[in-house]
Amino acid sequence: MGRRQRRRIGGCSAEPDRASRRATECAAQPRDNRAAACASIVHALWAYEALDLREYEPFRLVMVQRAAVAVADAAHPATKIIPLTLPVMFTSSSLGDAFVEQPRRELFERLVLVADDWLHGRTRFHRHRWTSRPEISVNMAREDAATVSRTTIDVTSSTIDLAYESLPGQLATAPAAA
Repeated sequence: MGRRQRRRIGGCSAEPDRASRRATECAAQPRDNRAAACASIVHALWAYEALDLREYEPFRLVMVQRAAVAVADAAHPATKIIPLTLPVMFTSSSLGDAFVEQPRRELFERLVLVADDWLHGRTRFHRHRWTSRPEISVNMAREDAATVSRTTIDVTSSTIDLAYESLPGQLATAPAAA
């Protein structure tokens, strides 16, 4: 079994009289830690927008606060805040995000969004591997790569729990290329 780490992220609200001080503290953080130190999702977005994105490899940053999620992508600097009313899915692949997005999204909708118990559905989703297409699966495997970790973020009205699970080394199940 892989190593699992859980981290509880406390309340994310800033009192109005403390907001400007927290924004200053947020901006004063080391460059790579600014967004994590912010008191609100808006402050985290400001910190993100202050980054020189040319200094980074491609990435997607997901920021969560209570009933909202903001998604920032280094390739597309525009950010947006989305209401968090249902479970959401983010995916990536070295094969190309667009290549795996549709089949994984359809699986997510089937296993999570329409399930009677979405938490059970999420677990099934994270462990899913198509026998005929392991290279595009959520629990991906191919000759040169495999899924190495899972991260889940659970948001309630009072807490945000982040769970990171390191997966044991996996042997690729895809046939070797000729």
